[in-house]
Amino acid sequence: MIDFEKAQSAFKEYLKQYDLADGSVNLKVVHTYGVVEKSEYIARELGLDEDNVLLAKLIAILHDIGRFEQVKLTKDFDDSKGFEHANYGVKVLFEDGLIRNFIEDFKYDEVIGKAIYNHNKYAVEDGLR
Repeated sequence: MIDFEKAQSAFKEYLKQYDLADGSVNLKVVHTYGVVEKSEYIARELGLDEDNVLLAKLIAILHDIGRFEQVKLTKDFDDSKGFEHANYGVKVLFEDGLIRNFIEDFKYDEVIGKAIYNHNKYAVEDGLR
């Protein structure tokens, strides 16, 4: 079972390295929580079981985790300038191991990684449904 409260705590801890008074950073925090709320609504409307509702919320809270470093380094949200936030999000979560701060169970890693990697792409990877 996914512990979303743990994920929220880990997200708040992650944000401590960023200036929350910066309007761009704050915008992404507000955006992230809005996506969490909307993902829960959609998941429930689809009739998903509680585990998948929590998975949707977890993906939502993680989907823009790369944006914070992007705005810190580049002062913008433009992926075309060489800092691709979705790719960075996957790197920091899975290559650097940050994902374990949000969820202990490995069984969702593939779907979380693919969702984050593809969430901002013009076209998603072949074979995804």
